[in-house]
Amino acid sequence: MKYMGSKSRIAKHIVPIIQDYIDKNNIETYVEPMVGGANIIDKIHCKTKIGYDINKYLIALLKRVQEDESLFESVSKDLYDKARTAVNNNDTSDFEDWEIGNIGFLASYNGRYFDGGFAKAGYEKTKNGLRYRDYYN
Repeated sequence: MKYMGSKSRIAKHIVPIIQDYIDKNNIETYVEPMVGGANIIDKIHCKTKIGYDINKYLIALLKRVQEDESLFESVSKDLYDKARTAVNNNDTSDFEDWEIGNIGFLASYNGRYFDGGFAKAGYEKTKNGLRYRDYYN
């Protein structure tokens, strides 16, 4: 399954258009059909906001967060590989849906749901020298 990627880079352009329409038409319910990382819906002001997505693991993860349930403290490379293999083999029976979402989105580099590879913590070069980055956290 391929994704368009984060809408965060275009949010500043489309949120004002959506918000203006909501405000001018007294709309009370906003429905986000491709919620993804919630980079649009989190900026919309509306009485009721509903986010949908085709990825059931993402929705399970977002529901878990919404219900203030805990996520994994950390994700090891072994757990990541086990979940990725399960997804690729269409047999995720050893996992709950939120767990696949947690591992796939939060432990993949750039949040690319098993497409970016395991995002291990480590040092990266910046223009000001090295900095430590823990992608999962």
